[in-house]
Amino acid sequence: MNSLFGKKDLVKTSAKPGKTRLANLFKVANKYYLTDLPGY
Repeated sequence: MNSLFGKKDLVKTSAKPGKTRLANLFKVANKYYLTDLPGY
């Protein structure tokens, strides 16, 4: 997500792969939702 939006600290990531537990939801243009699910 960070590279997709060109921001360094938009989405928190874990130092160890597979340890991120946070689901991130983004509302795009008040019309769509973009979801970042851990492990996918």
